[in-house]
Amino acid sequence: MGQQGICEDMCPKKEINFRLKERLLHELEKREDGRTDFIVKEYRRSAAGRDSTDVRQLRTSRALVQTTHYLVNK
Repeated sequence: MGQQGICEDMCPKKEINFRLKERLLHELEKREDGRTDFIVKEYRRSAAGRDSTDVRQLRTSRALVQTTHYLVNK
């Protein structure tokens, strides 16, 4: 079985910082006033033959449910 995540956010801080810096936010993650309250983790597949699993980047079940509810209702 896989590793258990510890991130309680919809998107880990490390990815938020990277995506803000590189201007990689989706239009639905931006608000008219410029705030970015709800950034959702992007799916990224690991490079072939490389395990990049970091439990700090994996979301908990609670965070996944929260994210799913946000996406469905948005």
